[in-house]
Amino acid sequence: MALKSTAYSLINKIILALFSFFVFLTLYFALVSPNLTLGDNVARQVIGEKTTWLSIAFILLVVGAIIGIVIDKRIRYCFNFIFYIKGKITAPILFMLVVGLQLLFVFATHPAIGFDPGAIHSALTNTTDDELVSYFSLSTNNLPLLLIQHHIAVYFSNHSWLLFDIVTLILVDISIILNTITISIIDRTKVIWALYLQSIFLLVFPMIIVPYSDTWVLPLVSSYLLCYVIAQRQQRMSSILIMGLGGILVALTYFIKPSAIVPVVAIILIELLGMLRALYLKQFKILIYSISAVTLMLLTMFVTVTYGQQQINKQDYIQIRKGDNMPPIHFISMGLSGDGGYNPKDNIEMAKRSAYEDKVTYSENILKQRLAKLGIFGYLKFLLHKHNKNTSDGTFAWLIEGHFIQSKLDKQDKSRFFKNLVYPKGKYVADFRYIAQWIWIFILGLMAFGFNYHHKLAQVLRLSIIGAFVYLLIFEGGRSRYLIQFLPVIFILATLSSSYTVNLFKRTFAWMRI
Repeated sequence: MALKSTAYSLINKIILALFSFFVFLTLYFALVSPNLTLGDNVARQVIGEKTTWLSIAFILLVVGAIIGIVIDKRIRYCFNFIFYIKGKITAPILFMLVVGLQLLFVFATHPAIGFDPGAIHSALTNTTDDELVSYFSLSTNNLPLLLIQHHIAVYFSNHSWLLFDIVTLILVDISIILNTITISIIDRTKVIWALYLQSIFLLVFPMIIVPYSDTWVLPLVSSYLLCYVIAQRQQRMSSILIMGLGGILVALTYFIKPSAIVPVVAIILIELLGMLRALYLKQFKILIYSISAVTLMLLTMFVTVTYGQQQINKQDYIQIRKGDNMPPIHFISMGLSGDGGYNPKDNIEMAKRSAYEDKVTYSENILKQRLAKLGIFGYLKFLLHKHNKNTSDGTFAWLIEGHFIQSKLDKQDKSRFFKNLVYPKGKYVADFRYIAQWIWIFILGLMAFGFNYHHKLAQVLRLSIIGAFVYLLIFEGGRSRYLIQFLPVIFILATLSSSYTVNLFKRTFAWMRI
C-alpha cells in the first residue's frame, strides 16, 4: 500500500515538475521579449515603433506604488483598506468600470479584420465566391462558427463588425464571471483577487474586436470547468448530471475550437489517477462516483458531437466540397516550418490536391523531410524557439497575423486615442505592447511561483497547461494567439496560486520591510 501511495505521489510530482519547467521557461522568454523594449524598437515581428510617455507613466505608477507600500505604513494601510477590507465593493466596481471602457473601445474602433475572421464575415453576405467556398472546404473547422454568426446576423438583421464585436465582448466577460464563480467554489477568499486580476488583464486585451473562435470559445471552456468543479465539490448522484451537462458543453467547445478540449483530457487523466488510488484504498463509493461521472460526460459528449456533425453535414448555407478538408497531419507538418506557424505554401499545396489521401501523403512526406533536415538536436532547438513564439508574447500576437486590421487610422478621427493604441502605425501601439507584456509576466509569475498550492483542481489546471504547450509544439503555433482559448485555465490557476506566490515573496524579502 505504501508503494502504491508513493507511486500516486510521484505522478503528481512529475506533473508539477513538468508544469514548472514549461512555465518558468515561458516566464524567462517573456522577460527577455523584445516587447519590453523602451524607446525605439526595430525587432522583427514586434508591433509599434517606439514607446511614449504612456509607458513611462505606467512604470512610475507601478514602481511608485510598490515603493510606497513597502516603506510607508500609511500607504500600506490605505491600499489594504481599499483593495482588501473593502474589496467586496472595490473589485466589482473596478470590473464594471473596465466593462464600460470595453464598450467605449468597441464603439470607437470595431474595424474590419482580415485573416480567418475576415473570411467568416465575408461569407455572411457572399456564399458563392470561389475563394470562400475553397476556404471553408479546406478549413471545415470554421464552418460551425460561420453558421452561428449567420444565425446571429439573421436574427438581428445586421452583419456589421460592431454587432459581432459586441457579441465577442459579452462572451469574453461571461467567461470572466464564470471563472470567478469557479474560484468562489474552491476558495471564497480569492473572489476579489480573481476580479482584480481579470479586470487588469481585460484592460490590455483588445481581442474583443476580433470575433473569432479564440474568444468565442472562452465561455464554453469556463462552463465545462465550472461543471467539473461543482461535481467535485458535491459528490452526489445529482452532481453526476452536472458532468453530463459538462459533456454537452465540451462537445460545443469542440465544434467552435477543437483544441480547446485539451483541459478535458487533463480532467480524464486526473480522474483515472484518482480512480486507481480509490481502488487501491478500497474507497469504492468514490470509485463508483468517478466512473459514473466520467462515463456520463463522455457519453453526452459523444452523442452531442454525433448529432451536431449530422446537422452540420446537412447545412445548405454554403457549398462545401466533400473531402477537401485538410488532414491533422497537415497542421503537424506545417508546425515544423518557419517559426512553427502558418505556412501559406503548405496551404497552397493542400488546395492543389483534391483527394484527401493525396493531402495526407504530401503532408507525411514533407513532415519526414523537415524532421530529417533538423535532426535530433536541431529539432530540440526548434522546439525551444517555437515554445518562445507560442507563449512569450503578452499581446497574444496582436497585429502579427497577415492582414490583421483592414481599416486605416484616420488622424482626424475623434476616437483616435483608442485607435492609436491598437491600429497599425498607431502612436501608442508600442506602449500597449510594453504594458501588456508586463501584465502577462505578472500572470505567469503567479502561476510559476505558486507551486506550493496543492489541490486536485490545481493538478488538473497544471496538466491542462502542459497539454496546451505540448499541443502547440506539435501542431501549428508560432504565435501566442493560440493561448487565448486556454485563458480560463490560466486565470483560475493564477488566482488560486496567488496567495502562495505572495507569501513566498514576503518570506524572501522580509528583510526589506520597515
